[in-house]
Amino acid sequence: MTTPPPSRAALWWSALGLATTLVVALVTILDATGDGLLAAHLRSAYPGYTGAQVATAVDLSASILVSVAVLGALVWTTTIALIATRRRGAGVLALVALVLGVTVSLTVILIRDTSGELGFALPISSTLLLPCAAGAVVAPLLLRRRGRPAPSER
Repeated sequence: MTTPPPSRAALWWSALGLATTLVVALVTILDATGDGLLAAHLRSAYPGYTGAQVATAVDLSASILVSVAVLGALVWTTTIALIATRRRGAGVLALVALVLGVTVSLTVILIRDTSGELGFALPISSTLLLPCAAGAVVAPLLLRRRGRPAPSER
């Protein structure tokens, strides 16, 4: 039995997922380097914080968000490698990554901190869902029934 060729669509969507993951990290880093949304959110949630305390909290928040993005980038890279080398398990990895990605993203978006406010600025934290959208396309592409070509490949 021969292994089917890698799906161009799955590779393309995986590359898009990787690209959006890198954009999430870049947006977070750029926001944290200036007086961005993370800082404004923390000043609003903790009006008594000094500038140094806000800066420390921004660094911690950005570190968490960038760490999630880096883990996502590693998973996308692994998925792309599995697809390109026609290895089994790409679909399962994509599905597990999608479920975990959505779970982690929603947790980061909805978590409340000790002030009762959202823990992260919503416009920044919600960007974590962008790579999940690509994952929602990739997982079904990779898990389609073997031996039956997708409509676009017939």
